[in-house]
Amino acid sequence: LTKAKFREFGLDAVRRPTGGRIVLHKKDFTFSLIFSENDQVIPKGILPSYHSISQAVKLGFETLGVPTQMSPERKISASSFCFSLLSKYEIIVQGKKIMGNAQKRKKGVVLHQGSIMLEDHRELIHELFGPGKEEYISLSEVLDTPLSVKDINKAILRGFKDTFHISFIPGFLTACEQQEAERLCKDKYSQDRWNMRGEE
Repeated sequence: LTKAKFREFGLDAVRRPTGGRIVLHKKDFTFSLIFSENDQVIPKGILPSYHSISQAVKLGFETLGVPTQMSPERKISASSFCFSLLSKYEIIVQGKKIMGNAQKRKKGVVLHQGSIMLEDHRELIHELFGPGKEEYISLSEVLDTPLSVKDINKAILRGFKDTFHISFIPGFLTACEQQEAERLCKDKYSQDRWNMRGEE
């Protein structure tokens, strides 16, 4: 897919540090976790950490009344769309993927990112990636009553609290951190050399 193709539909292409296949960020719920590879709470290794993080999100889904399972195996897809590929320990509903995950490990630090599809965008997805197997499902398709992002956030946080026996303390960026974030956005993450050419 090209930048021009995305622009046809009023979308921007942004490359995430964790890599992986393409995710459509359109009324979805995304989260990022940063932790040490030697963290005492989240198990070491890619698959063990995937399993524990998915277990936490699964528990959060269950508090919302969403019956979920974890995929026992990997299913390959030729599509570049993330939700057409099913990896081991990813969360499924009615046999279909509802959340995508990706990890980046560097210098002993792990960045884990997840995206939960909240609404059905099959028409747009088919336009972008072509028709294919319906391996994905949105939260709105399995719930009778729409939920706010606040409700979903509360449920997911509860899942992490109960799974890892931890508590969360709200925090804010310092002025220095805010300035650095704005600089990175302007000089790196908004640039084609990062997003389209894959340069660091």
